[in-house]
Amino acid sequence: MQAGITTVIEVPVEEIEARRALFRIARSGHPPPRWPVSVRCSDIHNAEIHGVGRAEYLNDPVTHAEAQIAGRKWMLENIETDASHVVVCPLLAAGPSAFGAKIVARPAGRAWIEPWISNRQHLEKLQKIDPNNTGVNAEYDRWCEIYEEIAEQYPVRFRGGDEFFPLSGQTRPLTTGATGPFSLAVELMGKDRLLGRLEVDPIFVEDLLEILTQMIIDTLTQNREEEKYRGTIFLSCPNAGLLNEEQYRQLALPCLLEIKNQLRSPVTLYQSDLPADHVEPILTELQPESICGFHFRDNLLESFADIAFTVEGRCRLEPGLDSRSLATLSEEELFDDTVRTITVFDKYGNFSLSASAPDAMELADLPKLNAIKRASISMRKREE
Repeated sequence: MQAGITTVIEVPVEEIEARRALFRIARSGHPPPRWPVSVRCSDIHNAEIHGVGRAEYLNDPVTHAEAQIAGRKWMLENIETDASHVVVCPLLAAGPSAFGAKIVARPAGRAWIEPWISNRQHLEKLQKIDPNNTGVNAEYDRWCEIYEEIAEQYPVRFRGGDEFFPLSGQTRPLTTGATGPFSLAVELMGKDRLLGRLEVDPIFVEDLLEILTQMIIDTLTQNREEEKYRGTIFLSCPNAGLLNEEQYRQLALPCLLEIKNQLRSPVTLYQSDLPADHVEPILTELQPESICGFHFRDNLLESFADIAFTVEGRCRLEPGLDSRSLATLSEEELFDDTVRTITVFDKYGNFSLSASAPDAMELADLPKLNAIKRASISMRKREE
């Protein structure tokens, strides 16, 4: 990877266009020739492929961008997938730092958040924070400016295709979407403290959620107007699985719905832990364009079936295979798991399947993920 030199990804541009067409058909609600699958490596694999350490990858914006391009090139050339885009952006974790949380142990590896909200004075302090200029978000903006300045130094093209510039068109955080207020509250208070407070002082938790909801709405509105962004809102609620159905209806869902209604935009919901009893209220009240990212330990088929049966084509589904099991399953087991999962969703339509290699997975083991796309292809051949 070198500035000023075009990175050629040795995948024919015709193959890339065919993959994109496959996703367009699947997302239109019409049955595609086969169901698409997207396989990705992690940012830690990007660093290894580029030959840099984790600390350098996380703390130097140019190295960070170069490693993402190198990782994407390697993945597209070496792993069978229907992925087709080269996206480069700051992968700066710990978004709750934009709401006053402290980032801990960032230089050494993945960041984690130190909860800080526990009393009314903290709520007053929270209301004075500008999420655009606090914590990681301020650094994110600086990196985006750097990427725009050097974008033309990093052209990329597929074999036989035109050059494009994946570093250009950067968008600040809290423009295309946000972490949902409930999941953000869990990060800012800590799971045990929030659940305990919910038992003895639910009004405090409700007030926190109201503050966070309005902060998110205000910031999304401002950023979308400045960026002239009119697309779907991506809302992430990974901690929603902590709530039973009644709590979910009372606490998490109204916040998401308020964001959608105030911004007057369709939403995509990311909920990695998706209890089956959350699905019906999500569909009837939030009415998302899609629900993505959900997975179940050991790819539990019964859980996938519960979701597929409830949704039955009412919105697009983008489930993921359990990343924790990808490192331990054999290629044959992964093939079988994929076939069973696709078989479940095939009955109800309008979905695609994803898989993200966990950080702990050795680079040399990533080719076994080829079994995922092979499973999709094999099912089409059986139908023929």
